[in-house]
Amino acid sequence: MENNNHTDFEVELENLTCDLLSESQHESFLHALFALPKAAWGLAHDLFPSRVKPKLKAVEMNLEGDLRVTWLDYPGAQPGDGAALVVFFLDSSYWSKAAFFNRNSLSPPVKKPRKLSTSR
Repeated sequence: MENNNHTDFEVELENLTCDLLSESQHESFLHALFALPKAAWGLAHDLFPSRVKPKLKAVEMNLEGDLRVTWLDYPGAQPGDGAALVVFFLDSSYWSKAAFFNRNSLSPPVKKPRKLSTSR
């Protein structure tokens, strides 16, 4: 019998973090992350758009503590090449996930149109 050290919630966290970094529907999360200063930790749930929050809520119900995320320049990266190291960390269990991400692969952020005022 295989000894599996990963708990169900760790598998859910792995899946969630992989989805966040690989699926184009989560680009708004990535834009919010890379808007943070380099090496500044943010709470993942603060960076999630409302349509993704149910996915995070489902995972957060099974864990204690806060899922935090930060980014750094990838070691050895040249300025402008977009190479980043994204790190997720769950403080209650010391679970972590680090992954490479190319910031240059992101689409430009979508800006909300300004609300025009009308005068009569």
